[in-house]
Amino acid sequence: MNTFRKLELYFAITLLLVLVALVMHMTVMRYIGRPPIWSLEIIQGLFAWTCFVAADVAFHNSSHFGIDAFHNIIPKTLAKYVKLIQTLLIFALLSCLLVYSYQYLMQTKMRTLPATGISFAWVAAGASTGIALMLITTVENIKNILFSKEDSVSDTEITHEASQDA
Repeated sequence: MNTFRKLELYFAITLLLVLVALVMHMTVMRYIGRPPIWSLEIIQGLFAWTCFVAADVAFHNSSHFGIDAFHNIIPKTLAKYVKLIQTLLIFALLSCLLVYSYQYLMQTKMRTLPATGISFAWVAAGASTGIALMLITTVENIKNILFSKEDSVSDTEITHEASQDA
């Protein structure tokens, strides 16, 4: 696992730990009758960031669900090309999502969260960041498919090669 991927994983873990700690803090404070007004906004922002960063960690590790029925019925020699087409479609989808998430980010930069006064753009930036990370992973996957020596390439092999290359 290269340094970039380790940092990404540690960032996702840190976000999750801070999120859990804030939820516990808010729960205890609410129980004793002094709920912090700001905590819900921070928790929602951290949740968005955690989801998008962790989505790329899962994407890099091929942990998202998939349907193998189609891959099982095609010849092994075609599997590499089908995987390439599938990955190129993912790249196109993520590219479109990045454009729209950035437009959303720009639209929300003047909106502030009521309790904290923090710009909502910091929350919206989680989507653009996560999608950009998934685009990087997709480019790595395309490179690994194109330069793999075997005729057939699985998701696990792509991820394993990506981890070794870096």
